[in-house]
Amino acid sequence: MNLRAVLVLAVVGCCVWPAVAQTCRFTKLNGSPQGVNKYDTVVGTYTDSSVERQRGFRWNGGNWTSYNYPQAEATFFNGNNDSGAIVGAYYNQGQANPSHGFEFYQGTWYAVDAPGAGTTVVNGISKSGVLVGTFTYAGKSHEHGFLKTPGGWKVLDYPGSTWTEANGINDAGEVVGAYYDGSSVHGFSYYEGAYRRYDVPNETLTHAYGIDKYGTIVGATQNGTYYQGDAPYFGFTYKGGKFYLLSYPNESSSQIFGINDLGDRVGVMQTTDAAGNMESFGFLEVCR
Repeated sequence: MNLRAVLVLAVVGCCVWPAVAQTCRFTKLNGSPQGVNKYDTVVGTYTDSSVERQRGFRWNGGNWTSYNYPQAEATFFNGNNDSGAIVGAYYNQGQANPSHGFEFYQGTWYAVDAPGAGTTVVNGISKSGVLVGTFTYAGKSHEHGFLKTPGGWKVLDYPGSTWTEANGINDAGEVVGAYYDGSSVHGFSYYEGAYRRYDVPNETLTHAYGIDKYGTIVGATQNGTYYQGDAPYFGFTYKGGKFYLLSYPNESSSQIFGINDLGDRVGVMQTTDAAGNMESFGFLEVCR
């Protein structure tokens, strides 16, 4: 498989944190990294140019492995945990229910479909195996979040929302995601029956994608109009009650999709230099 070589950069003071500037190491990755565990094993999705289909990937220390759900047209890896389990969704066009969720662990695929669902996508998994994601009821288009525990399924709908997506979960069981209220998109967290809203100041759209055990949230924000895509996204971290935007040389847009308990983050980025040359890439950022 023809994969772009991995490039490692060292960037000093890359992150806007309230403490002393850290040295951050960026590893550029092919595709769209979505999750990272404490071993810096990254999972995500890329396009296999030989068949023009999406495939899941797992990367660690330069070792890259490609995956496809059996007989699926497209496979998406959305998250992983410290035990090595990976979650996501697979897609087959033309079927009545084209999208199904899954968990992949130690070489075995386990299908995950929410009760009564027409489509199911699993986005996150805790160390203990609790799942979060998004589904639609059969014949419907309204998206709902879900939380799947050993005790059963729970539908997550932010009060007053038009749609809700659950994107990440930490080992304490705190869930993060995004919802649409008819005019704008907001980030949220959910824990033990209580919802909390998050909005990056002076921005119109906020998506929360991941959360670590300390309650640090990562995501992306946009100052634009929902559905129009008329403004770039910028990755953020919410820590200690404050929002901090990702900072990278010549960055023109970014999104942060995952964070582990060490504070390492993954996402996608686009840079534009003074001559107008653009580069898009996935990344693993490790700051120590």
